[in-house]
Amino acid sequence: MLVTDKAHILIRIAAGYTESHEYNQTFLSALFTLFITFLLLAIPMSPDPVTTFNTVQPAGILIFPLTFIIIDSVNELFGYRENKTITAQYQVS
Repeated sequence: MLVTDKAHILIRIAAGYTESHEYNQTFLSALFTLFITFLLLAIPMSPDPVTTFNTVQPAGILIFPLTFIIIDSVNELFGYRENKTITAQYQVS
């Protein structure tokens, strides 16, 4: 709702959207790779303290929110099923 129609069209073009409502799987692979990379970077960075807004926070807080952006993008572009496929592999039971 916060994205303009023009930006929405540009995002769909970048994702390889076609009239058959299919997206380029290479784009999904790239998003998945970024998701895993951000998770793998955030975990080892967490023990290191960083000062943000005059408070001491774990350094992983700088990268971990990017995973939410990626998951939201996958959910918007590819649907809930693909989103669940990506995140189900990394849930802790």
